[in-house]
Amino acid sequence: MKVLSGMHDEEFCHAACKFFRQKVDMCLQSALAEVRGDGRETIIIVENSQPFHISQAKNMAIMGFEQKDVEGRSMRIFHGPGTDVQAISHAFVRSRRGEKSSVSTTLYTKLGMAVHGNMQIIPIVPEGGQEEITHNLIALSHSKTLLSDEMLSKNPDVPAVVIKKQEGRVVIDDCNEAFREAFGWTDFSLEGRTVSLLTGPESRKKLLLSLVDCAMTGIDDDGCVMALYTSDGRALVCSLEGFAVIDSKEHRLLKIEISVMEGPMLLSAAHAALDLCERLEDGSKMIVMDYMEEVKRGKQQKIEDVRIRGGKLEASRTCTISLIPVLDELTFKLCFVTLENIKEVELLRSCSEDSKAVGCCQADCAEAERSDLSSSMQLMFYNAPEVWKTHSSLMLWVLRSENLVRSWLWETDILTVVVNPQRLIEKWRSETAGQLLSCDTSSRHLWMLKMIYVAEKVKEEEEKR
Repeated sequence: MKVLSGMHDEEFCHAACKFFRQKVDMCLQSALAEVRGDGRETIIIVENSQPFHISQAKNMAIMGFEQKDVEGRSMRIFHGPGTDVQAISHAFVRSRRGEKSSVSTTLYTKLGMAVHGNMQIIPIVPEGGQEEITHNLIALSHSKTLLSDEMLSKNPDVPAVVIKKQEGRVVIDDCNEAFREAFGWTDFSLEGRTVSLLTGPESRKKLLLSLVDCAMTGIDDDGCVMALYTSDGRALVCSLEGFAVIDSKEHRLLKIEISVMEGPMLLSAAHAALDLCERLEDGSKMIVMDYMEEVKRGKQQKIEDVRIRGGKLEASRTCTISLIPVLDELTFKLCFVTLENIKEVELLRSCSEDSKAVGCCQADCAEAERSDLSSSMQLMFYNAPEVWKTHSSLMLWVLRSENLVRSWLWETDILTVVVNPQRLIEKWRSETAGQLLSCDTSSRHLWMLKMIYVAEKVKEEEEKR
């Protein structure tokens, strides 16, 4: 891949234009996290020599854009990490609204990666590079305003499939009826749930990616978790952390994609989705249902062949994945289990601020009676040295609430709760040579922290013992 770092602004613009004119090859191997606010410059290239309109020049100045004309194209060069997410979001919103329908917007970084205005992830490659991949992909996970209810209500022609939860159901709703018909959707009721049936191989691929797009942008604030069931008994279980393709007849995991950070996670999820599509025969049907209903019923499934892609950790023995009830605002996301037999554990609603300084304490679960689980358990907080002492096996829960991210490590009889994500980030930064510099510590998306690091740390401690 061509390295563009170190170029002067004008040189970089020329290089970017050159690749853009050559219909830059698209591949799916770069991390979206590299685009985010980490001090690197971002170039927005606007085709057709039309200036890209971001409401007012004043707003452009606030967002840190500088305008340049290079080879007849109007460009915006962004400087500084603070507001690029907001600026990119505004640019994408306006692009999706069609305010400049003839304008194509591309964000280039000096690392050689671009994010196209139609949500494609496009690394820049040299001439004669990889063969063009035509799969359209995923939106930025932090630009949820793109598909907000308010935006869609004002712009009914936006061609987007929206996932909404209504009375415990997942409803596939599209503001553009012609767009919906083109994709081959048929709505019907099944066991009290509204589901949508999708037919046709090409439309299935496109719409599946639209669903991925919706799931990854976090349309539903409480974290919509869904499953795409296929007529041959397989299911694509989707959450904000990744995808698992499950054989729902034999309860056997065919493929699970859990990744370290946001960009790889998105790409892994897309690969899983595309992989599932390619395995389906033409004419096979897919049904979209609410996976949360399965979670609430406490269903357990046997799975095999668990792997974390992009890392070294693998586990091939039979595992049990326990889908236990979700308490109030906490949203079930995913669990990674390497235990052959695990106990059910309760999900604690909250941790006292005073308890953060305590190394070890007893905590009562306010929902114990409702969940029919034990009323107390031992907690080991992050700042306790004992946290790495007795890991014979590992279970990782990643949960998200409004203001607190908790990572749960199950080790024999001890549940470890990370109550200070910021401290954890700093520790990981220092111990991983700054690999997490692009992590957005200000947002609530801290559940995408470096999970593999935890597993590798456990592995190291076990080897030392």
